[in-house]
Order: sequence, then C-alpha cells, then structure tokens
Amino acid sequence: MADPNSAERATLYLGRAQQGTVFNREFNFYPGSATVPNSFTGNQALGATSGGPGAFIINGIGPALVGEACDEPVILVTNVVFGDDNVFIFIEMSNVSPTDTFIIFNANGDAFKASNVSPSGGNWVLTFPDSALLPSGSYALKVIREGDLDCFDIEYNVFNIAGAVCAIDAGAWTFSGGVPFPPVVFPNPRATQIVGSGFTTCMISVQVNLLVSVGPSPGTLPVIGLTVINDNLLTFTVDGTTAGVPSTYEAVVICDDVPGCQDTADNFISWGFA
Repeated sequence: MADPNSAERATLYLGRAQQGTVFNREFNFYPGSATVPNSFTGNQALGATSGGPGAFIINGIGPALVGEACDEPVILVTNVVFGDDNVFIFIEMSNVSPTDTFIIFNANGDAFKASNVSPSGGNWVLTFPDSALLPSGSYALKVIREGDLDCFDIEYNVFNIAGAVCAIDAGAWTFSGGVPFPPVVFPNPRATQIVGSGFTTCMISVQVNLLVSVGPSPGTLPVIGLTVINDNLLTFTVDGTTAGVPSTYEAVVICDDVPGCQDTADNFISWGFA
C-alpha cells in the first residue's frame, strides 16, 4: 500500500532542508538518520546510501513518519440479480460506509460506478447499468475507502457478461407458405413470413418501414401476430390499409436483446391500387 503520509512527509523534509555545497555542487541537506534510504534527498543524489561520494558528510532524511493503517473495508457478495433495466448486487459489508465508492470492472478496463447504494434487509444493494449495456467479460466488485484510493477491498468473478453476438440473418419475405409477392400488392392486411436464421437466439420484433411513396403514407405499418416458428422461420401479418399508394415497404428483423442487432429482409412489398 502506498505511503498514507507522503504529502506530509514531503512537506516536513523540504521544510527542514539546509543548503550546502559538495564538490562544487549545490545540494539540500536533511538532518537525522537514513531511516528511509530511497527517499528524495541529497544523500540519494550523491549515492550516500550505497557508499558513493559524500556518504560520509551528508546526513539522512530524518525519522520516518508513522502513518495510520488502512482501515480496509470488507465486502461479501451474496446475490446478483439481472433486472429489466439494471444489475443489482447484494452484499454484506463490514466496516464499509455508503459514502465509499463502489465500482465493477473487467479485465479489459471497462469500469462502472454504482448509481445507487441502498440498505436491504440489514445488508446493502448496489445498482449498476443494465447487463445489455455492459461489455463482455468477467466482472469484479471493488469498494474504495472514502478519501483514500489505496484503501480498498475486491471480490473477483462476481458475474459474467457473455459476448454479444448478432446472429440475425433475414432472407426472403413472402406470403405465408413461401409464395412470392407479385409486382404490386393490394394494401389489405397480409399474412407473411420471413425465412432466415438466428430467430431463436433472442427476443424478436419486426418493423415494416417505408422505403418510397408518391403519396402520403405512414413511416411504419402495423405488425400483428408475430410468431417465431423456429430458428429459420417467423410469421406475421402486416396491415397496409393505411398506405398511401403506390408505396414500397421493407421488413426489418430486430433482436431486442442486443442493441443494434438487426437485419433487413432481402426483398420488399410494393403496395398498389386495387
């Protein structure tokens, strides 16, 4: 642990310095015995601690200050709960104050400070960001004594976040049964399907978005009855009744659990007049 009195020690020694000349060089001299041989003093500059020139005339740095021992906090993780919007870590604490700093970190240097520290059944609960926002890795919990960065406790392997891999691949978008769309489709509710892969790897949603229109058309169309049949097939009904025709729409398959994970179907629907 780092010297808890380093600033006070520096002030004391600098204040006790006396200027002098050795071998035509100016140095500061410090009274006392060399109890801390590697400190910043004139004796170190001349190699006094290793028998160098001037060792016989340059005093040491003075008595060492006695610093207060680190009053280390102690934590014990009892439970980790992955909520809808946050990760909650339940801990037992010994000699810990809620004003101390609580962080989680992984080996890649990603670190997050607790947004809340609250009592819970005689112990404490720490609130951290949603697991979907945490980079992958094994996370440790660290508590740092208020006002002393060198006084802390760590518990490793508190929880793991797997690497977020997007497996969604949307292929052809067709009518139910795999019937291809004709060049123009009358804008009624239509039962459709999309083939692809990765549909069972996460929570799936579908958006039908406007590509181009020569008249007023909504930016998205309602999607109802979405069903993931298996990893390679999903079905849903898209209602194009409100489309200002002619209008062209595309379908985007979205993995709700992994931010930014989505894929657009390979084709689109062009709504037309009856």
